[in-house]
Amino acid sequence: MQLISTTSHSLHEFHLVDNHNIKEVLRYNPQQQSARISYGDYKRVFFVEQTGFWNSHIRLKNEYGLTIGTLFFEKGHNNPECLLEIDGSKYQCIYHSGPEAELAIYEQNSLRPLIACGVQGIDWIVTQSFIRKEPARREYASLLLGLCWYLHLSGASQIKPLVPEPQLEDLMA
Repeated sequence: MQLISTTSHSLHEFHLVDNHNIKEVLRYNPQQQSARISYGDYKRVFFVEQTGFWNSHIRLKNEYGLTIGTLFFEKGHNNPECLLEIDGSKYQCIYHSGPEAELAIYEQNSLRPLIACGVQGIDWIVTQSFIRKEPARREYASLLLGLCWYLHLSGASQIKPLVPEPQLEDLMA
């Protein structure tokens, strides 16, 4: 699997490609700090908000402004790991550098990744996010969210739903 950038103008577009087939499209808008994710007939909008002491974490919000997850960066510069929490489940995100640069998401305390994809050509986003470059951190968070959304919709893992199904009582309130 590979994340490929097709950036044009102010909109940053990424395709998750497997065997020459586009599995998912993610469009990140830095001005709006929004990520639009398309997977088949499913289309969602999420917002990425930098918060915390020294901007150490990023909140991920759905189109209704509800927080669905948080991305925590490990202390120290150039640390290639971060922790992603979605609906109480925690996932470890690790960037493996080298000629075959790869981004992997693991269940916490697991040795086998839920998903791993090549990031050649866009690895600068990942490396810049670890040296506290805020725009790169928000874009990196949207990439991780896109990978989790793909895992959730494709049924490739046991990731919990990113957004609980709305109940009639919630809509009436």
